[in-house]
Amino acid sequence: VTGVQTCALPISSLALVIYSGAFKFGEPLVAEIDGGGHHDFVATIDDKRTTVVVVPAAFAEDSNGRVPELWLVPSDGKPRPLGLLRADRAVAIALPPPLSTLTVRNSFLAVSLEPLGGSTTGQPTGPVIASGKIDNL
Repeated sequence: VTGVQTCALPISSLALVIYSGAFKFGEPLVAEIDGGGHHDFVATIDDKRTTVVVVPAAFAEDSNGRVPELWLVPSDGKPRPLGLLRADRAVAIALPPPLSTLTVRNSFLAVSLEPLGGSTTGQPTGPVIASGKIDNL
């Protein structure tokens, strides 16, 4: 019986380490994208970092015909375009592998107002109207 107990302890410890590691790296992330004192959008990022889903909360369409564009701002501070958002429904955006590795806790999501079709420069050209830190769910 002692041999069984001795064997069970290392196996259970190994299972705990594997489970803890999987939980740490597989947590879904969320960002409340705020502007003007309210949540304009809420974003969730799946646990495999392949998709970000952005839901409009209090965002109102721009009267000048500009569209909201979502940007990932990692620790280097350089915005990367993710895609256009909608004021009337949720949008799911696929994250390409180079961006999925940058979509981590403490990076930011930001929204700028851009011309129809979005920024043509790869950087925000209109005002950044909202932003929010990516954090654990």
